[in-house]
Amino acid sequence: EELAEKLGHVGDVGKESGLRLLAAFSKKDEYVPESVERDVLLERLVSAMNNGFDGGGGGDGGDGGESTAVVVARGLMLENGNHNLSKGEGDKEEFVEAVA
Repeated sequence: EELAEKLGHVGDVGKESGLRLLAAFSKKDEYVPESVERDVLLERLVSAMNNGFDGGGGGDGGDGGESTAVVVARGLMLENGNHNLSKGEGDKEEFVEAVA
């Protein structure tokens, strides 16, 4: 799929370097049209960055799980936040906690 072609390098770089990516998305982002299914978009972006692996089930490549896929990107949906997290109680704190 086109997203994987555009974003698959993120997973490759992360596997080589050990770096991880947090894709944070604000559910009430005023710059995203209401017609966009934000949860679906975030899932698709994360899957594309992980080269088609969504992170569900299996292992992470080093813990004895069945899958050898490495989860480089993970998603965080901030339920009440706007684009810059200036609104939405607790979303700023949730974001900082996820990054830390």
